[in-house]
Amino acid sequence: MVVHKDVTDETVGLRAFQVRKAQAVERAVERIRHRMGHGWQSLSSDEIDLLEWTLGELWAMVGHREWESFHFSFCTPQTVREIIAGGRQIISRERPGTAVLAELQRLLSSLQPGEEVEEA
Repeated sequence: MVVHKDVTDETVGLRAFQVRKAQAVERAVERIRHRMGHGWQSLSSDEIDLLEWTLGELWAMVGHREWESFHFSFCTPQTVREIIAGGRQIISRERPGTAVLAELQRLLSSLQPGEEVEEA
């Protein structure tokens, strides 16, 4: 039996990447959900899926250190709506994904502890 080590390593590497991305997005979404409290219930399942997808794309674009510096627990409902809207723009090809993700990167970088939560 012939084993293609390069394919196996590539597959393992891709799977590890996907697992790390999913874990990072899950932690970010949990922080956002906790901060939003009851406001989280106003999001549809499609919006939550789009939020998760968009955060996953952003995670793949930014470095680990920068991702860890984002204060997801300080996302306001408006911030969440902007992330979801950005994901819609990417999927609909209304705007280039790199431009949208760069804007979201700046948005998340600007979040600071102590910002007040806006009610949805």
